[in-house]
Amino acid sequence: MGNFNYYAPFSSPKIKDLKTDGSIKKNSIFSIYMTKDGENGIRVLLGTIKLINMIPIPMKYVEGYSIENEPDSAYKDIVSDEFKWVSENQGKITKKAKQLYNFKNNEAFLRSEENAKVYDAILPFKEIEKYLIDNKLI
Repeated sequence: MGNFNYYAPFSSPKIKDLKTDGSIKKNSIFSIYMTKDGENGIRVLLGTIKLINMIPIPMKYVEGYSIENEPDSAYKDIVSDEFKWVSENQGKITKKAKQLYNFKNNEAFLRSEENAKVYDAILPFKEIEKYLIDNKLI
């Protein structure tokens, strides 16, 4: 977003990510569900990208991660599937992240009594960006 690189944490699959019939919930402005085809055409939840918790991180604090060097083969398979999904869905992720960013940054226009609880749960992006600039962290 602008001059900032935002990162959103992943979350492992949780029961709360499923509807009562066992199907995976739909994506929202706050969370994106990473899925893959499973047996019998049933979608499998790999995990969730928690856009509501995205945060700007200066590049000097970002470390690379090599999937090939992952010693745990089960975890390596999970991370490989997630990486593939993210690579194939970069446009969708970026679009949803920008929607959330713009939602939060247009308080006077978008905040209402109905959405106040959710709006207030989103990190104050502009304040964090200002902190990073003021403290020369970017």
